[in-house]
Amino acid sequence: MTFSENISNFLDFCRETSVNYRAYEEIEKKCWDATQDCLHQLEFGEYKDRRKTATLLANIRKYRRYYKENREIMEELYNFMQTPEFIKFHKLATEVLGKTRKVESKKSNKQYNIKRLKGLDFLEKTFNVGD
Repeated sequence: MTFSENISNFLDFCRETSVNYRAYEEIEKKCWDATQDCLHQLEFGEYKDRRKTATLLANIRKYRRYYKENREIMEELYNFMQTPEFIKFHKLATEVLGKTRKVESKKSNKQYNIKRLKGLDFLEKTFNVGD
């Protein structure tokens, strides 16, 4: 793995964390709303539908718990990524990534031309160089 790939992976991780945090937050909110709907259905709905509603409620709460726990795991990093210091760091890291890729590109396309030095003909004759 190249140096620029490591930098890129870190920046991708930060972007994915930010996207996932917001998505998990939205899913958690939708699950909360669905929970409230189920509770209203249990309270005001037909008696015969309560078993289905209770099963649905249990499943929704499992999903909500999963997304809430994962969002909480990401929360400290996400909050740090919202600070001006991190935003400045991220911008600088992106610039460093571009410069690093440029240098790596130059180094990978580098070609060496063999130069013939004058006055070394005796080496060719002695060691059969150049045949």
